[in-house]
Amino acid sequence: MSNFMIDKTIEQIADRIDKKYEYYEKVLEEFNEKSKRPVIEPNGWNFYSLTTKRKRMFIMQNPGEETKGKAKINKEQRDRVDEWRKDKTSKNLEKAIKSMQEALLNWLRLDNKHFWEFFKILSEKRIITEYKIDDKSKKAHYIEYIRKHFLKDFYVTDLFKYKVSTVKLGKALYGRNKNKQEFREDLMEILEEEIREVEPDIIFTFSTRTWETFYTYFESKCMIKERFLEEPKELTEKTKDRRRDFLKKVSKVHGLTFELTAVNGKTIIVIPLCHFSSRYYNNLIQDSYFRYFRESLDKNST
Repeated sequence: MSNFMIDKTIEQIADRIDKKYEYYEKVLEEFNEKSKRPVIEPNGWNFYSLTTKRKRMFIMQNPGEETKGKAKINKEQRDRVDEWRKDKTSKNLEKAIKSMQEALLNWLRLDNKHFWEFFKILSEKRIITEYKIDDKSKKAHYIEYIRKHFLKDFYVTDLFKYKVSTVKLGKALYGRNKNKQEFREDLMEILEEEIREVEPDIIFTFSTRTWETFYTYFESKCMIKERFLEEPKELTEKTKDRRRDFLKKVSKVHGLTFELTAVNGKTIIVIPLCHFSSRYYNNLIQDSYFRYFRESLDKNST
């Protein structure tokens, strides 16, 4: 019996991601040639979970940029990943993932000022129960929850498994180019495998790119549908031909609920949310960011 905490499923997914790296390089080589730095970095790969089988799932876009030491990954995490890529043992992969987990938890605790309110709502709705997170206990209970329980409750993954700058990501991955389409589909097949293994009850997606790619892929397979008890006004103002484009825009469906039918037949609730950036939080959605989220949880609690 293995002495390591890591699931074989995680090892298999990690190995599949790494084997695809050469293909990723080929797809993106035209952008690598135009830039002093590669579009994707070979040891910038991110993964946050040692095991599957979680009731809740976080899907984000891709590892963040390094700015003034406040990145989700740094040189130490990259070195750990590189060590595993050279010697693919369970021990090395576990060390790499634990290093990435530490960076993720630091980001949630210290660098993202809005996430605590997200967890406060989950606490109010009894979706998480270990700590009562409210305005009075913001610092103590939130930080304690993130440090001790978050990764036990949530399976966390990035849609794009390698570190890519947001600007280069858009240029490299989106468009009608056949290679780009195949690349997106390949990434989504890996994500679909993760969802099948995790079997969550609820999925939260964050960011424009995440939702657009997620919704487009599963809608093409007839696996996702909206679950609006009251349709947004904008939906009735769109023609039927434009409805699909409307639904994949996260700024329009932020906080609303969709149903995903997994391969095993399980129905999973999916709630798309805009990224916790100043542009969205302060300007586009303003005070309604968390109001929409609360309403969605209330409507789907029965």
